[in-house]
Amino acid sequence: MVSDGAIAGSILWLEVAVRGAVNGLGISAVDAVEAATLTPAKASGFDRPNEVTGAPIGLIAPGFAADFNLIN
Repeated sequence: MVSDGAIAGSILWLEVAVRGAVNGLGISAVDAVEAATLTPAKASGFDRPNEVTGAPIGLIAPGFAADFNLIN
């Protein structure tokens, strides 16, 4: 976020950012993925219950409502 509250954009891919944090900064893979995904989700309120269903959203964990694609 920038000083006026707007979210700054980037063309950096999440995968590249996480890899750079791990390889370039020595951050653990777990910490890098959490910093890139869970921390922004919590800051945006995606760890709170859905207003319609009452189920928590935004996490892939028991009891949470989540839509995601698993591609192998």
